[in-house]
Amino acid sequence: MMGVVKCKDDGIIFAGMSLHQYSDLQAEMPGAWHSPKASGSLSSKPDRNDFRADVLDYARYGKGSLGSWPVGWEKLEQLSSDSYRGVTDEVYYPPGSCAAQQMVLLAMHHGDRPMGLTERYYTTNPTAPPLTKLWIRKPGKRGPKRARLATPKELGPGNPIPPCGTCQVILTMLMCAEGDMRCDHKKASHGVCHKC
Repeated sequence: MMGVVKCKDDGIIFAGMSLHQYSDLQAEMPGAWHSPKASGSLSSKPDRNDFRADVLDYARYGKGSLGSWPVGWEKLEQLSSDSYRGVTDEVYYPPGSCAAQQMVLLAMHHGDRPMGLTERYYTTNPTAPPLTKLWIRKPGKRGPKRARLATPKELGPGNPIPPCGTCQVILTMLMCAEGDMRCDHKKASHGVCHKC
């Protein structure tokens, strides 16, 4: 997935991919956009099992660690494992691997307050299997309407992708984080951004 987040005050754009960031894709982004440090390129892809996202070290922001949140980090890891085996009725990607989570945290690390985000399906593999088990939850007059599986057309190129089960939990917690969330627009420290 490709995720894009925009700051509510200064309009800075944060963009990147799920799991790993690729330097050649970053080179094609507009010059003002920010993205996490690259971990490889399309011609030299990192090992999928060696995932480490510096931007997810939430302790660096002084607000506690994602692993200590009441959501149950281990539960989300178990659900992602179950999802991989096909035993859940919804997709749960491993916590921290989704582009949306990484971009919201990168924006927060820059002292920006995300005002919205979108994820789109992106692949360089022409034989990639179609996406499945992503649910649509549209708002209604009295709260969300009944969830339904997204159609293949809704999951096709050019359409925003609904959040996976893991993102539904983590993104809600990030967007509702306690404390002072005013923008203070700073350069990211600790080498988490390829621009900073």
